[in-house]
Amino acid sequence: MKIVIILILMMFSITLLIAEQATEEKFIEAVTGGNFELAESYYSPELAEAIQKGKLADIWTSILRNTGEFEVVVESKREEREDFYSVVSTLKFTNVYMDIVMTVNQEDKLSGLFFRPSEYTGGLEQAPAYVDESKFIEEEVDFDCGGYTMYGSLIVPKNQRSFPLVIMATGSGPNDRDEKIGANKPFKNLAQGLGTLGVATLRYDKRTLTHGAKIANIPEFDIDNEYTEEITAAINFLTTKYQGRKIYYLGHSMGAFMAPRVLNENPKLQGAVMLAGNARPTEDLVLEQSEYIMIETDDVNAIRFALIEKAVNEVKKIKNMKSKVEEPLLLGVSKAYWLSLNNYQPVKEAKKMKKPVLVLQGERDYQVTMEDFQIWKDNFNKKDNWHFKSYPDLNHLFMTGKGKSLPQEYMKPGFVAEEVVGDIARFIKSLEE
Repeated sequence: MKIVIILILMMFSITLLIAEQATEEKFIEAVTGGNFELAESYYSPELAEAIQKGKLADIWTSILRNTGEFEVVVESKREEREDFYSVVSTLKFTNVYMDIVMTVNQEDKLSGLFFRPSEYTGGLEQAPAYVDESKFIEEEVDFDCGGYTMYGSLIVPKNQRSFPLVIMATGSGPNDRDEKIGANKPFKNLAQGLGTLGVATLRYDKRTLTHGAKIANIPEFDIDNEYTEEITAAINFLTTKYQGRKIYYLGHSMGAFMAPRVLNENPKLQGAVMLAGNARPTEDLVLEQSEYIMIETDDVNAIRFALIEKAVNEVKKIKNMKSKVEEPLLLGVSKAYWLSLNNYQPVKEAKKMKKPVLVLQGERDYQVTMEDFQIWKDNFNKKDNWHFKSYPDLNHLFMTGKGKSLPQEYMKPGFVAEEVVGDIARFIKSLEE
């Protein structure tokens, strides 16, 4: 009789444990197991309305296409609030870590859900083999830009009385100082690699990242606010800290696109490195990228075609834009911003430049292609102050790969090619001689 009672108690305890499994745990178990109907049953009515039935399967399939197969839940962090709690669960996939961010309401239903690349590194973030941290000092810095505090990282070579300084500007959007994209941090690779080779760098978080809400309320915010203004502030910071040192500019993607304007507006800059800088209008690249991804990923469907058609119509509006009348946004950007882009012609602006320029391009880049690189070469290859080099195996992040580059490539951890770091260091140092 006693044995029977013990067995009943054990079964009751197990039942309690199963019953006490949290909503977020049941959701993750369902979605990673491919049971999307069950997973969607944990939605609150509000979330069910926001993410329509059947969409979760498409979302998960798209994630797996970029991340590789799901392996394990690494950790979950829960934070209690007054009438709900939030959970961030980190999942390990073949290629990368991803976070599932969830909120659970008082009825134990998911009221919020989104997926994002994770900052989790397993406690150990690898550095490229070409980085030697014993050869430089890295410190956190901040400086003023138009009443906003900007935050960055300054790398200075050790045991060098004299060294060149390079200000690094990322691509479009609210990028952090490392230009983190998927599992990669190309600007951190570049900065530490250059520091190892005796070149100092300043990289920073853009104001659109650190002060995004305030910046979004500035209707006239344009490309010069985003780039020229921030670079000028960085120059003022460095010239105060290191008087008499030569300062150079390095821009990637839209940061490279803006190089002619930045150099012409800042005579203190002694030269520029342009990494994957487009020479063609930005809106044309947006459309080109969308079409490329649809075709190369075989993701051809009615929804994709509708999005492409919408993009085509918005590109036409952008090209014909004459006034700053606001709303609606075009391709997610204000009309004032597009007007500033329309009024900026990088090739024409570059013809005023007399300072040395190094243009680098990955031949596998589908975001800024060899067509742009060729435009730069056609216009400036005969100029003594312009230098060009392309790399057959590199993508938009200047990381090595094979075949056609696709977005999921960015989810795989990698490093900026050592050859690129060396070429930049040699170019900058040659200007110091």
